[in-house]
Amino acid sequence: MGPFSAMDKQADTVNSSQAAGQPPAGNWLMRLRGKYSSWRQRQRAKREEKAFRRAYETLTDQDDFAPVKLRPIRRGPRRVMTWPGLLVRGLLLLLGCALLLAMFFPYDRYRPEIEQRLGAALGDQAKIAELRFSFLPYPNITLLGVSVGATAYAEVKAIRVIPELISLSGAQWVIRHARLEDLVLRRPGIMASAHWFDPLPGSQPGLLLRRVEIERLSVEVADARLSGLSGEVRMRADGGVDKIQLHDAGRNLNLEAEPATAGYRLSVLGNALKIPFKADLNFDSLEAQGEITADRLLLRKLTGRIHGGLIDGTVQFDWSAAPSLRADIGLTRVSAGLLMAALNPEVSMEGNVGGKFHLESQAKDFAQLSDKLRIDGEFLAERGLVNRFDLVEAARSGRPTRGGSTRYERFSGTLQLDNNAWHLGRLKIDSGLVQAAGALDIGADSRLKGQMELDLRGSATGLNASLQIAGTLASPQLSATRSARR
Repeated sequence: MGPFSAMDKQADTVNSSQAAGQPPAGNWLMRLRGKYSSWRQRQRAKREEKAFRRAYETLTDQDDFAPVKLRPIRRGPRRVMTWPGLLVRGLLLLLGCALLLAMFFPYDRYRPEIEQRLGAALGDQAKIAELRFSFLPYPNITLLGVSVGATAYAEVKAIRVIPELISLSGAQWVIRHARLEDLVLRRPGIMASAHWFDPLPGSQPGLLLRRVEIERLSVEVADARLSGLSGEVRMRADGGVDKIQLHDAGRNLNLEAEPATAGYRLSVLGNALKIPFKADLNFDSLEAQGEITADRLLLRKLTGRIHGGLIDGTVQFDWSAAPSLRADIGLTRVSAGLLMAALNPEVSMEGNVGGKFHLESQAKDFAQLSDKLRIDGEFLAERGLVNRFDLVEAARSGRPTRGGSTRYERFSGTLQLDNNAWHLGRLKIDSGLVQAAGALDIGADSRLKGQMELDLRGSATGLNASLQIAGTLASPQLSATRSARR
């Protein structure tokens, strides 16, 4: 059989397959692809025709083609959201939901339980006027109008707390941070507050504080008020108060208070402080230790610098009945000019003065303590002068004199103050050639009454004279009642 016979056989096979209704292998797939390609071209042509008609022809009621949707042109690579981005979006969504829940949560429903836990921690009745959520100064739960005690011996304008959320479902609530704003502590609260948050032996506190801030504390006793103190409270691990650290707005006064049996043990450091009863009497620096209770303030040790010199002593304020003051003060090398300018500006004196003094006062209120002040002590001034008093000129002239001054190396005596009247006794003036001794009374109206014995020693002759002192502090008059030369 030749090659042509094989080809004839193959053709007969194809013809027999077509006669039987079966397409030849491979041709049907090509025809199907051709039909699909023709269909796509027709669809593309229809879309282009519709777009052309919409752009350039007027629509009629017979037009039933759909509007062409034009997609915006996307430039650059297509953004694909990764799992970190999805996580951040999820966290932000959860945070937003949490803030919304915190804002609209019905806090007042839990106010009785919060009052009960707070009262148990403070050891007395506690009342809260309002509960709410606040964003400022940071997200917090705010307790407004908090009062402690049946007669409200402690009041707080606002307490802002950040709790540990997990602890709120347990028996012990843990407060990570609490901020007390505008706390007013009255006399009974001095003793009561020293034992706030003290846990009962063998029991677990229902409220545990980790950190406490105080903004603008005021302490009121009798009619006196110490205000403008801020700081923090250091808490013990068991929830009790360890130490309170406070300072004023300018940080000139720094105070530490540790709870004691009936109040607080105090440690005070200060700079440029004004003494409450005399506006011009200022401490350059101050360090004191003592204690404060509901009835008194006792500074067992007080040291500092005042008007260029040193001061030391003890001070006690008592307000259990009428306000009273008791103090024992020592002065060393204090500027006589600055001290007299603060105590009595009409006395013009220079030099350095020291001495020891006992002070007492009792009045209806603190503001009157300076008016009722009584002082008893001894003083010694060195290397200065007393203005408006010229003892030597009055003795030499033998006639009334005003003005001038008397210099001294040492000027000593006793001092008594009672009802704003001064008595200077056992006065001695030593200025080399001049020796003088006597006494002087200064009335509440500044009128003078006194006498001085003068001994003037010269190289050739001496002079003894008795001088009367009259007039006022602003204009004293000296007159010689007896004068003799020797």
